[in-house]
Amino acid sequence: MNTDCMDERGKLVACGMKSTYQRMRIMNCLGRLGHADAKELYECLVQEMPTLSKTTVYNTLDSLSRVGLINVLSVAGEGTRYELAGKPHCHFLCRKCGKILDMTFSCAHAHSLQSDGYIVEELLGCFKGVCKTCQARGAKSTRRTPAAPESLKFIPRKGR
Repeated sequence: MNTDCMDERGKLVACGMKSTYQRMRIMNCLGRLGHADAKELYECLVQEMPTLSKTTVYNTLDSLSRVGLINVLSVAGEGTRYELAGKPHCHFLCRKCGKILDMTFSCAHAHSLQSDGYIVEELLGCFKGVCKTCQARGAKSTRRTPAAPESLKFIPRKGR
């Protein structure tokens, strides 16, 4: 068994779940694909697991999200995507190519809520626009938007 599967096994067991082969492979595939939908995950795995059903994929994604091992991304107009749970972050959806990028920055509001005694469990946020790659290819935004405040600095996460 590869070391990636051993990591998934430990995460599943730590969350009180059985470490089934399907769960470990779905988590591993999701880690490789990044922001994938259920269909992409199914297509990624059905070649190596011909008996895998779409129902198993959907049920597994539901189970993994309920225990906090994956995040469910519901981006308006883009359907539901999934990603492995990690540090809180926001997303940038490119309106041209459809790619979703992780955006890491400090959220002062979350910090102030925590210092006021609230427990912040999840940070949801999605920016939409045109990514750097599409801009380099000549794509322009079709929407007029005000300039972003200078205090908002985005640092794309590596590896996704």
